[in-house]
This record gives sequence, C-alpha cells and structure tokens, in this order.
Amino acid sequence: GIAPTAITGVVFVPGDDTTLKKDESVVLTITAGDDETGLAAGTITVNGYGDGVHVHDFTDNSDGTYDVTYTVQENDTDISDTLEVLPISIILEDAAGNPSPTYTHESDPLIPANTPGVDWDS
Repeated sequence: GIAPTAITGVVFVPGDDTTLKKDESVVLTITAGDDETGLAAGTITVNGYGDGVHVHDFTDNSDGTYDVTYTVQENDTDISDTLEVLPISIILEDAAGNPSPTYTHESDPLIPANTPGVDWDS
C-alpha cells in the first residue's frame, strides 16, 4: 500500500516557555500532509515515553489534524526550559497499517517532573 503523507508540523498547547509539572499535560496538535484524515496513532513518544499513561487520548479532528496528550508523571525526565528541548517522535498509520515517515521535533516546555524536597526547620 501507499504510506500516509508526511507529517508537516506539530504545535504544543501550552507552547514554548511553559513549565509542566507532575500531572500536568500538554496537547500536541499534529498536522498531516495534504490534510489527510482517517489516520491512526502509530508509534508516538514524547520525552522518551510512549505508553498510555504518558501519551494518551489520540484524536482524529477530521480536518487533517490530530491531537494527542502528554501528561507528566513523577520521575519523568526533567527538561530545562533554557537548556533543553522536549523530544517527540511521531508515526501515524493509515487503515492498512502503513506508517508515515517518522516526524521528530523538539520543543521547549520545561518539565520539572521530580517533586522537590521540602526542608523543615525544627
């Protein structure tokens, strides 16, 4: 079969210069080339995670865009807003299971996923 067209872009909401903490989420809106609809989630990883706890709620918006949510969990890899970027890798599939080319991109929301310790004065 013919593979889906390439992914042409991903937008993060909230976007750059955002701080995400444990249990907070960012929605990735994925744009398929030629506004292709009817695609399914293939392999999608955000910050190195691709399981249903971190990456979930894939939705076909029926207009050539797709949404998927990444929710930060305790002990996720910290991403410094000024020093590092949030890595993503996305493959969409058509109904026959043909994969799109892999889309990789890095954005820069900050993820301090590890709960800071609390110092108590006695």
